[in-house]
Parts: sequence; structure tokens; C-alpha cells
Amino acid sequence: MNGRAPLTYDRISPAVGLEVRGALAPVGSSDEVITGTPVQADADGLTSLPPDPRGRPIIAPPLYGAAWVANPKATAWGGGPTGGLNNDPRHRGVAGLGAHVGIVEQDTIVDAVRDHAGSIDVAAQRISQLSMGLAPRPGSGTSVCRRPPSTAC
Repeated sequence: MNGRAPLTYDRISPAVGLEVRGALAPVGSSDEVITGTPVQADADGLTSLPPDPRGRPIIAPPLYGAAWVANPKATAWGGGPTGGLNNDPRHRGVAGLGAHVGIVEQDTIVDAVRDHAGSIDVAAQRISQLSMGLAPRPGSGTSVCRRPPSTAC
């Protein structure tokens, strides 16, 4: 097992067989370079649509990174020599699956965050109670001692 799954890119003819690395791919492994291939040209065309002559918005796949840089396809992660996130259908597919899971599971994720945030109040209460049980030892600067209710330091 090499940590890869087969993928058929059938938007072009003839269809092209690719492999997608999974979460358990070997450390240091990389994808087959698709730059300059019909697959990369087709994927690039999906995010390089010409403007509508009547000025209407065009619905297209997201151009990842457009919120942060003017031309994300010019960055190493957005386009670059290996196809990048925007020009490689393997990466676009995995990014889409991640976005889908985030949307479908958002309530579960928020509930888990709420549960963990609830623990902050418990921890704050325990730290507060601990600090009440510690008092400066008279005449000793910053040293502290435990102060049982019936005795003084």
C-alpha cells in the first residue's frame, strides 16, 4: 500500500488516470507533476474564465488565495511549478472534501468547542480556590505556605 488512491480525470478526452495522496502517504512523498499537461490546462481554465461581456458575475470554482494575494496562481502554493492548489484537480478535490466536511460537521465542531470552553470556567474556579489557600509567609518575602483553616503561617 503506497498511501494513494486512483483518480480518473474525465473532463478531457481521453480520460487521464492520476493518483491522489492520502493522509497515510509516506513521509517525503510527492505528487506526479502535471504542469504542461492537458489536465493542468483544463483545471487552469476553470479558474481563468473570461469576463462576461454584459458585466454579469460568473460562477466558477474558487480561486484559492484570492483573498490574500492579487494573483494566487503566481505563488508556489497557488499555482507554481507543480500545479499548486488552483491548477491541480487532485488538490482542488481534496480541498473541496475538506470544505464539505467543515460545512456538514460544523454543528459537531461548535459543540466540541463549547464543551472545551466550558472547562475553562472549571479550571479558573480551581485556580482561584488554590490561590485562596496560599498566603505569603509573614516576613519571608515571596515564599508561600499552605494555610489550613485553623492555623496561621
